[in-house]
Amino acid sequence: KNADNSAVTADAHFVQGDAEFPPFRNAVFDAVFSECSMSLFPDKPAATRRAVELLRPGGRLGLSDVTLAQGCLPAELDNSLGQVLCLTDALPLEGYSSLMIEAGLTNIYQEDASEHVAELIDRIKSGLGALASMGVIPGAPLSDLAYTGLPGTGSWFELLDKLGNMVNEGNLGYWLLVGEKP
Repeated sequence: KNADNSAVTADAHFVQGDAEFPPFRNAVFDAVFSECSMSLFPDKPAATRRAVELLRPGGRLGLSDVTLAQGCLPAELDNSLGQVLCLTDALPLEGYSSLMIEAGLTNIYQEDASEHVAELIDRIKSGLGALASMGVIPGAPLSDLAYTGLPGTGSWFELLDKLGNMVNEGNLGYWLLVGEKP
């Protein structure tokens, strides 16, 4: 909504539609960018192939998303909350790179932006800490919160610590990949 009301150049416009089946002809774009959404697509190979089909020769697909080492999803996030956080179906870095290569892209550039995940976790912990110190929220265990489907007995702070450790160990990250259509 904000983008529709912002000043954009005459050659830019916004289209609402299904990202896996965009309403465009093939080979019409110089670039396609997927920001933290590939991890949510049920059919990632098909979505990647479709994005590549939209590119003109020499066009580039940019993809940024959460990366998660195989088998590292915490049990307390193997649910709707993990889906909202883009974790339940996130791939390891090699998985996203393979999607791009299998879709026909070359010159795959990769840039680690995982420090931003660590910064976000720290900001969330600070905010929760401030609220807890004001008595606004208790240090309640996850199971005491009004969110159904969150098993476990740890606090939100413990979960955030676990995620922070995963970033530090290289099991959770955020990467930018760019590939070129020949």
